Amino acid sequence: MKKLPSVDKPIRPDREYVYGLTKAVFIMRFAVISLFIVCLISIGVTLFTLNKPGLVTVVDMGSGKTVSALSSTGINDQVLEHQLIYYSRMFCESYLSQDHVRITEDRKSASMLMHPELARKLPKDWLTDKDVKGCLESKETCYFDWPLKPAVTARNDPRYSVFCQFSKEVRREGYEPIRTRYNLRLDWGRLIKNTDPFNRPHSLVLLNFEQLQEESKINELLQKIN
Repeated sequence: MKKLPSVDKPIRPDREYVYGLTKAVFIMRFAVISLFIVCLISIGVTLFTLNKPGLVTVVDMGSGKTVSALSSTGINDQVLEHQLIYYSRMFCESYLSQDHVRITEDRKSASMLMHPELARKLPKDWLTDKDVKGCLESKETCYFDWPLKPAVTARNDPRYSVFCQFSKEVRREGYEPIRTRYNLRLDWGRLIKNTDPFNRPHSLVLLNFEQLQEESKINELLQKIN
């Protein structure tokens, strides 16, 4: 059978246009995919940088002592919990102080931790009442024993509750020491904006405190801690 001669296909008149359009679409897709990958890498680098601990150096201008440590934004919750524990102990020991050397200053410190509405409930002569006068006259001293450290039992930012269980021993010359056990629940609030960080190094304010008497409530809080 005789083979027919090959016939070339005619060139489309829009060949160059279609080729240029296809090439432009491919380049645009490649550019979009590249930009997307760059954005993902940038987000990853930013998150890594924000969470990366940074070196912080503090210099005591008085003594010249220099202290360096690593800090991270991820420790905010831990710092807040440490503050709650520290200032809960500070309030309990200041409010219940019976040390003739510092009882007045301790009571001032306790009142400064209180919310203004709570502080207004204190007696007007709280800094000079009969208990203070008796402590000064008898030269009493007191010691606190914390077999259980203060523990945060409720968190609902900006409100927190701390359970404190401790004993106080009051000593007076010529008398047997008096030992008393306390179970207190402290309700704290966190100031959203600390307007005076120069005079207030923390954002906590005591909203309420209660001495627990019922064993059921005490055991319930102890179970939360354990």
